[in-house]
Amino acid sequence: MTINDLLVLPHDQIDYASLDAAVLHELATQNSEPYIATSALAELGARGGPDARAAAVAILAAVPWDRHLVAFAITTLCDVDCGSAIETMERLLGGTHDPKVLGAMVECVLSYPDHFGTGPGHAFTDRLAAKVETVEPDQFTDLDERAAFLARYRST
Repeated sequence: MTINDLLVLPHDQIDYASLDAAVLHELATQNSEPYIATSALAELGARGGPDARAAAVAILAAVPWDRHLVAFAITTLCDVDCGSAIETMERLLGGTHDPKVLGAMVECVLSYPDHFGTGPGHAFTDRLAAKVETVEPDQFTDLDERAAFLARYRST
């Protein structure tokens, strides 16, 4: 079955677990079917390692075409390579006010506090907190997570 054959199927009819990493990478980084891309990235993320990292980096390097996929790529990258995630989030932070994307960044910081307590991670949290404060709270999916993040990282 080719990538084009897979792209015409409903996303829930694809057996992602049976696909090899190269096919999953191609599905995750295509930009016509967001559910398929997200599901393929989820399978790569479940497998972990360099394949998940490569797909997340490729998604985040491209022009964002689906905010949910971008947010999921951020959390996937954070799960497999926090250092790279910090650099990538730093690059993306200035160009976004999207609460879905900012929420993914907040989730990463709260999930991996040891990586964000000092050095580049700490500097990033200050800038992220300032950006999060500029977005209306009700725009965030998880208000408790937003509040916990700001309580911990808000500049005083």
